[in-house]
Amino acid sequence: MRKLVISLLILSLALSGVPISAHAQSSSTYEGVIVNVSAQAEANYVSETSSIVESYGFDSVQHASLLFTDSGTRYVVLSNSDPAVGQASLNGVEILPPEGGLGLLVATSLKVNPEGTEVPLDELEKNPKEYQYEFVQVSASVTQLTHTVDATEGEVVLQESLLGLGEERFSFSTFKSPGREGKWSTVNLSLAKQNHELNSELTGRLPLSTSSIGRASQQTRWWMSANATVNMLVVGGGGGSVAAIIGQTTPESTTVSDLDELSAHTGEVVTVTANGVGSSLSTQETLLSAAKCAPSSITNPVTGCLPVPTDGVVHSGTLFDSPPKNSDQLVYYAGVSNTVQDTPVEPETGKYRVTGRVVDATQLDPRLKGTALIVYDRERVGHLSIESSTAKESASTVREYIREQQLSSQSEWQSITATANAETGQSTEKPTQTPSLNEKDSSSNTAKHQGKSEDDTKNGGETAQASESNSARQSEGPSDSILRRIQRPFNGESSFEAVGLMTGLGSIVFLISGVILSLIDMLGKLLGNENMEIEYEWIPWVIGIALLAITYIYSTT
Repeated sequence: MRKLVISLLILSLALSGVPISAHAQSSSTYEGVIVNVSAQAEANYVSETSSIVESYGFDSVQHASLLFTDSGTRYVVLSNSDPAVGQASLNGVEILPPEGGLGLLVATSLKVNPEGTEVPLDELEKNPKEYQYEFVQVSASVTQLTHTVDATEGEVVLQESLLGLGEERFSFSTFKSPGREGKWSTVNLSLAKQNHELNSELTGRLPLSTSSIGRASQQTRWWMSANATVNMLVVGGGGGSVAAIIGQTTPESTTVSDLDELSAHTGEVVTVTANGVGSSLSTQETLLSAAKCAPSSITNPVTGCLPVPTDGVVHSGTLFDSPPKNSDQLVYYAGVSNTVQDTPVEPETGKYRVTGRVVDATQLDPRLKGTALIVYDRERVGHLSIESSTAKESASTVREYIREQQLSSQSEWQSITATANAETGQSTEKPTQTPSLNEKDSSSNTAKHQGKSEDDTKNGGETAQASESNSARQSEGPSDSILRRIQRPFNGESSFEAVGLMTGLGSIVFLISGVILSLIDMLGKLLGNENMEIEYEWIPWVIGIALLAITYIYSTT
């Protein structure tokens, strides 16, 4: 629609005979709130306006964004700088007036303040219209979900995030098994996109108390559940809710000087700078490399192939201040972001400033020991200052655990947990608790809201391994069912089942062949026709009986 409006404005300007000249208009000052647009929209804006921009005497521009004035008038702003979201003041030339609500500016200078005016969240929710088209800052409990979506046109990947805001709180849910969160971002969101239910699937994953929702695009963001300050452009709302375009989001955290202090901050959000060795795993590319059945599709037992245009990238590894002597001196980390990545695995090394929640390492994977950080934000601030083979080996181990989670179903993940607990002598029974961000069944938004207590019991009370598989499969969603089948070729027990099935089918084929050949031979002897007599008709009988015996052995193993 925006593309069409701009095209119509360009055409109307040309037909009206208005002279197009670099000196036709002088530069003016414009103020408002500037926001990013999707990569595809930006490419369209730049491409469609390139000729008219050059006819005004400007060099070609690289970026496009949207400027909202306090009256709600919008301009497409073309510039050679990639602006942050925020309160903007720019000098530029108006090429097209905002007819139809959308104009076109070329910015010669641009200043952006990424921080908004402080407003209490409850006041904003009571009077959203009073703050419409204003850039504000609120302090709130924030749950942020991020993912990427392959564009329908061209090769541009869209970075998207959804952020739910609620009243500030001090009891937080923390996600576990980050590989499964990446899988949810890929499989469940791909199913939702295919069914045109992407928005409802995302909002259904937010806490029930969420009343305000904001969106952002073309920014690298991480999954988050924390108190934070949020800067945003208010675009609408009513009835106690607010719709907004999100700018800078900063988790509230305590700065610690070194990793040794982390154990004293368990459960808290901290910021620490340390050496990091690890990798990022694209769930989309990992699944495609394991179970590709068509371009950009994975094996689907129902439809044959499931297109997977969405992705969640899982980052994991180890942090260290000095060369560790053993893995007990390392701090593990993991988090999910909407980084654009077109390979299954990318290495990550350097010095990082990391903000995240301090947790026990078992929350990342039950086989890990020690302290870990669930990453909410990260910035690379320098090169790796220390080499450590121990850190690299441990980071490689974490990477393989994450990959297992990306490929496994819920029932298989519970088996991993039960095995790890058995090895450490711990009880497999978990206390009943409110499901965390990852523990909710994400296949049905209705089930999430109406069956909360039932989900609590399923996630917190499954203890008997004998009944675990049946109960897990009854509660699994479409993605778990699909991934359970995807994982079968990688599972030893499933391999036995597959061999047994193949030998059983083979025995049936050979036994039927034996019957047919024996009947032909018998008929030839009765008719005295030597051409119909078969000399080795007993061979398929022997092979069939042998395969039948092998099938029996596998079925009882």
